[in-house]
Amino acid sequence: MRWYTDLIFGRTEHGVEVLPGTHKLVVHSNWKQMSENLGGDNAHVPFTHEWMSNLFYDSRPEERGLNFQGYTENGHMFVCDLFDDTALVGPALAKNRAKLGAEAAKRLAPLQASLAGSESATGGGAVLIGNIFPNFGWIEAFGWTLMRVMHPKGPGLTECWTWVVVDSEMPEEARAEARAQIIQQVAPPGTIEVDDTEVWRQAYQNHRAPYRSRFPLNYQMGRGHGRRDDDRPGILHDAPTEVGAFNFYEHWGDLMTRYGG
Repeated sequence: MRWYTDLIFGRTEHGVEVLPGTHKLVVHSNWKQMSENLGGDNAHVPFTHEWMSNLFYDSRPEERGLNFQGYTENGHMFVCDLFDDTALVGPALAKNRAKLGAEAAKRLAPLQASLAGSESATGGGAVLIGNIFPNFGWIEAFGWTLMRVMHPKGPGLTECWTWVVVDSEMPEEARAEARAQIIQQVAPPGTIEVDDTEVWRQAYQNHRAPYRSRFPLNYQMGRGHGRRDDDRPGILHDAPTEVGAFNFYEHWGDLMTRYGG
């Protein structure tokens, strides 16, 4: 899994730092639903975030091999999506992302470097999302990065903590853009976050409804079709797929069987 975490945390000599302040959000949902979303739910993007997907989602079909999801052992999972130049990337963040690509090329494998930054200052690159089992996740999108921990508060209640992460040598102008964009998009009132939290709440509510139990859910997207590649670790599948989520829940189920009593 380090191959994927290094795309963010290991691409520069001096690493990253966390900006002061924590966004805290209480959601009436199960923590596993939120963890799954971070590392294994690429399929929801063009529906839940239709406004955003119209700007960037699957905009480079000639490179579909780099739109992938997957997992490693112990329940970890990851998502990689490419996007083209977009208005969602601020000018200072676009410039900084190009710099990150150059630095990553000195420290990482060629494919890692291509995903960790951008060769141009126009903003294209990769959306990198992942979850370290059980409840630590991250999102890097459009030049900004966040870390997130989902704290279970009961069967149907989760408190989500989010931090803004920047490269230690990121210029102040780019830091200000990152902070502003995360507040605008993925803080509790953000345009992306309100999409997700409403779905998490309603999905949990619907899953608990007695009538729903009459209708089996379909979990098979990508099932049994994962592959291994020579240039990146883990089990991979072209996005969208549910292979990461399968692995996450299988590992959780195994732990509950062995240690849950």
